[in-house]
Amino acid sequence: MLKLIGLVSMIIDHFGITFFPSCIIFRIFGRIAFPIFAYQVSVSYNFTSNKSNYLKRLILFGAIAQFPYMFLFSSMNILLTFATSVIAMSGIDFVTHRVSCIRESFRKTLIFCVTIITFAIVFEAFKFEYGAYGFLSVLLFRYLPLKDNFQKVLILFSVMTMAFCFYSGFWVQIFSPITLIIIKALDSYRVKHNKYFFYVFYPLHLTVFVSVKFVTHLF
Repeated sequence: MLKLIGLVSMIIDHFGITFFPSCIIFRIFGRIAFPIFAYQVSVSYNFTSNKSNYLKRLILFGAIAQFPYMFLFSSMNILLTFATSVIAMSGIDFVTHRVSCIRESFRKTLIFCVTIITFAIVFEAFKFEYGAYGFLSVLLFRYLPLKDNFQKVLILFSVMTMAFCFYSGFWVQIFSPITLIIIKALDSYRVKHNKYFFYVFYPLHLTVFVSVKFVTHLF
C-alpha cells in the first residue's frame, strides 16, 4: 500500500515539474514520495535475503533512469541515491563490526560518526538527489524503527527536513514529515505486486514524460 501511495505521489510530482513547473501544488503532493521510499529502503535492507541482488537492481534501474532524468533535473536520480545508501550502510556495518572489539565507547562513537560524515560528504559532492539529507533519512529509519520510536523519528526527521530546506532553498520539502503519519498508519497493509514493477516503472514514466514534453514542444 505504501509503495502505491509513494508511486502516485511521485507521478504527480514529476508530472508537475515537467508540464507545470510554476504550479506548486504538484510539488506539495509530491513530497509524500521520498519519505515512503526512504523508509522502504531501510526496511528492505534489514530484511532482504540477498543484499547484493537488491543493490544490483537499484544500480541497474537507476542507471537506466538517469538518461531521461537528466532532462528534468541536474542531480543523480533517487534510485542511485538509494543504491549508494545501501553501499554506505554496508560500509557502516563493516566498520561497526571491525570496531566492536574496541572497549572505549568514545572511540567507537567517533569512528561511527566519522564514517557517516564521510559518506554524507560523498552524497553532497556527487550531487545525489536529496544529498546528505536523503542518505541520513534512510539511516534514521533504519536505526530508529518508526513503529517503536514514532515521536523521536518525527522530531529528528522534521529537524533534518528544516535543515535541508535552509540549505537547499527548496521550502516545499517542509511538508515531507507529514508523510510519517501515513507510514505509521498504513505500514501493516500489504498489496501483492511484482517486485520488479516499481523498478521498471521509474525509468519508464520519466521516459514517457520527457518524450511527451519533447513532442509537444515540436508542435
